[in-house]
Amino acid sequence: MAGVLVGWKVTQQYYGDALFGFSKIHPLNNHYQFINPLLGFDAAEKTHSEYTQLKNRIQILIDNPQVIQRADNISVYFRNLETGEWVGINPNEDFDPASLLKVPVMMYYLKLAESDSGILSRTYTYTAGDINLLKIAQGDIATRLVQNKPYTVDQLIYEMIVRSDNVAKYLLILNSPASDLDNMYGDLGIQIHKEKGDKYIISARTYSLFFRSLYNSTFLNQTMSEKALGMLSEAEFKDGLVAGVPSNIKVAHKFGQYTNTANGAVTSVEAHDCGIIYDLDSPYLLCVMTRGKDTAQLENIIANVSQITYQFMIENKKLQ
Repeated sequence: MAGVLVGWKVTQQYYGDALFGFSKIHPLNNHYQFINPLLGFDAAEKTHSEYTQLKNRIQILIDNPQVIQRADNISVYFRNLETGEWVGINPNEDFDPASLLKVPVMMYYLKLAESDSGILSRTYTYTAGDINLLKIAQGDIATRLVQNKPYTVDQLIYEMIVRSDNVAKYLLILNSPASDLDNMYGDLGIQIHKEKGDKYIISARTYSLFFRSLYNSTFLNQTMSEKALGMLSEAEFKDGLVAGVPSNIKVAHKFGQYTNTANGAVTSVEAHDCGIIYDLDSPYLLCVMTRGKDTAQLENIIANVSQITYQFMIENKKLQ
C-alpha cells in the first residue's frame, strides 16, 4: 500500500423542518446491494460549558511558549463515548499515522476470523530476504520475532499491537488478499490510493472512528471487538496517554511515530497516541497527534494533554 486518503460519508438527519442535531456515518464505498452499513453517529460540536472549559485548558497548554518551541503542530480530539459530546483543537489536520494503521490491519484479520475461526491458527514465517526488503522500505527494523520460526496469525496480531512489531505487520499484510484489505478500508470509510509517491495521511478526528467502531461493535462483532480492545489495553508503550492517568486506569490505545525527511535529512518527527481511557462511569476517547523536532518532547506533550483531560473529568465527577 503506497498511501491512504482518509474520510467518511456523513448524512444529516432531519425530522420535519428541524435538524435533530446528529449525523450518520457510513462507509465511503458501500459495495453492498441491500444494506447501508452504519458505523456510528456524530453530533455537532456542542457548547456544553464543561467541555468548552476542557478545550480551553488544553489550548492554554498548547499556547505555552515552551510547548510552542517543542511542537510545530498539535491536534487533539476528545469524545465522551457515553454522551457523544466532543471537542477538538485542529481535529482535522492531517498527519502520517505510521503505526496507528496497525489497528485496521488487526481489524481486517479479526473480521475474517468471524466467519473462519481457523484463520487465527494459520502460521507464517519470515526469512532473511523478507527482513532485507523491509529494511529497504522502512529503515532499521527492531523485532522480537525469530527468523524461520512459524507464528500463528493470532500471535502476529498480538506482537503487532502490543509490541508494535513491524515484521509482524509486514507478514500479515504480505499474506492478506489485497482486494479484501482494500474493501475493509472502504467499509471503515477509508480510500486507498496506490499512485507512486502517495503519503499516508489521517486526522485525529477521522482516526477516532476505528476506536469508536470497536467500542460500539459496529464493524466487528462483540467477541472480536472485545478481543481487539483487550490487546490494545496491553500495549507496551507507556509514554503518551498512559503517562497522564493513574496506573489503575485501563487505556486501550495505539501510538505511532514517523520521521519526515527531505534530501536524506530529517525535517521533523511526528508522535501520536490515540485510544480509550476506561472507567465504569464515563469512558472517553482521546486522540493526540503532534509534529516537531524531538520525539520525547512530543510524547511529553501528549502525556500533559492526557493528564489535563483526566483531571478535568475527575473534577466534573465523570470518573467517580
